[in-house]
Amino acid sequence: ARGDASWVYASRENKFVLFGGNVSGTTNTCAGTAGQCYLDTWVYDPVANTWTDITSTVGAPTPNATVESTEYRVGYDAELDTIVCLPEPASGNASKTFWYLRLQPGPNIGTLSLTHSPTSGGLNHDSTAYAQLGPSLASIGSDLYLSFSQYGLGTTGNGVYPHTYVQDIGTGVAVNVPNPSVFSSLTADATGTSLETFDSSVAISGGLLWDCWNEENGSSITVRQNCKSFFSGSWGGGAVTVIQPSGSHIIGPSKIVDVGGLLTMVYRDNNRTIATNGPNADTVNVAQLVSGTWGTIGTSLNVASLVTGTLTVVADSIAIVSDMGTPTPEPYIAWTEYTGQSVSSPGRITYTNGLVYVKHYDGSAWSLMCGGAGNISTSTGWAEGVSLAMFNGNPTIAWTERVVGSYPRVYVRSCISGTWTTLGSGYRNVNQSYGWAFTTKLVSNGSNLFVAWDEQGNGTSWNTPPNAYEASASAQVHTYVSVWDGSTWTRLGG
Repeated sequence: ARGDASWVYASRENKFVLFGGNVSGTTNTCAGTAGQCYLDTWVYDPVANTWTDITSTVGAPTPNATVESTEYRVGYDAELDTIVCLPEPASGNASKTFWYLRLQPGPNIGTLSLTHSPTSGGLNHDSTAYAQLGPSLASIGSDLYLSFSQYGLGTTGNGVYPHTYVQDIGTGVAVNVPNPSVFSSLTADATGTSLETFDSSVAISGGLLWDCWNEENGSSITVRQNCKSFFSGSWGGGAVTVIQPSGSHIIGPSKIVDVGGLLTMVYRDNNRTIATNGPNADTVNVAQLVSGTWGTIGTSLNVASLVTGTLTVVADSIAIVSDMGTPTPEPYIAWTEYTGQSVSSPGRITYTNGLVYVKHYDGSAWSLMCGGAGNISTSTGWAEGVSLAMFNGNPTIAWTERVVGSYPRVYVRSCISGTWTTLGSGYRNVNQSYGWAFTTKLVSNGSNLFVAWDEQGNGTSWNTPPNAYEASASAQVHTYVSVWDGSTWTRLGG
């Protein structure tokens, strides 16, 4: 009889995986001699009510040395859709090695090597410092401005926390804004206070260069949204504009644009006062800076209702663009959201699939575009990583969408005459069979529409990295760009 087998639920695939077990039926700790432990992998499909032995396809995780006994610990990482196994020696005479298994191809689960050197051409002030993901760009005339957050050097003190920087890279050479002899950030630490800044966004509005970012005091969970403008050779003249509601809120990340000469921001508000028995609610909100004061435009944009206690809305990615209308331009907002429901017996939280929406402000109220979600499948498709642009006078979105048993695909749709219309046929992934796509970026130059995304494939067998902190991958992440000319998609760069 099989005893103490490992049993996990792969929620993204809606399948159960059973691995191993002891032949004696008593424990999952197996002696080093052969025949004491099962090393097979089975998949149970509750929809088809079938068991499938995949051992011959995926192989088996094994210890990296002969030891007295081995205990196989197995878990599931829902974020990366990965089953993780640690054959752990009972004695201390062998190092531990993680093994990974996917039922479907997916993104890289680690780095290929811990020994690396920076790619040439990086804009970090110090090449050994870490920049955070998510830089932002804005241009005016011949100037191209880059905003990003970078960790400081060292291991102690306020200087190690991430700070926000802006550079002008329009000439091909990075120039700090302003251009001091010493590289300085927009967010100087107050005496005795450590400030962490991240998720910056830069834009030209009202003829000024603006930068906004999240800021967290190391001694508090409160996160506020700060902005500064650059004028007369300095950032904001020392003044910081803040969006920080009273109560328990975490504000950001945000995106900013110019709408009719007014700095306009869409931001997420993690409102910790709404849900008391479940995940905290993320609402999507819009504010404009008028005469030096931020004012919200209407209420939160979320489509699902906010219910205290058991139901909460979680907003994921956000995007904003001006409709460029006359005489008064107004904003379009795109975002993805899903809901979480607290369930008892057993206690857990169930989630709906993520939906992508677009709303437009007409000067007095927000209107939902095209009647509802823009998903390819509103019932099963999980939308993430939305971006937004105006094309031929229509709000146009790009995003990734994934259904159970498949992988994230890049789609582009315009809201035309009240109907969501897919631009081109199918999805944009370069590898149409196994490409795993990430967050999209969408921009239009008036006559053409450009979409950029990252894509990667990965093997599906049990695999082990060189050590417990790395992961082998069958493909690196690549960045792709395609252009839509109104009738045909063409991939740029070969």
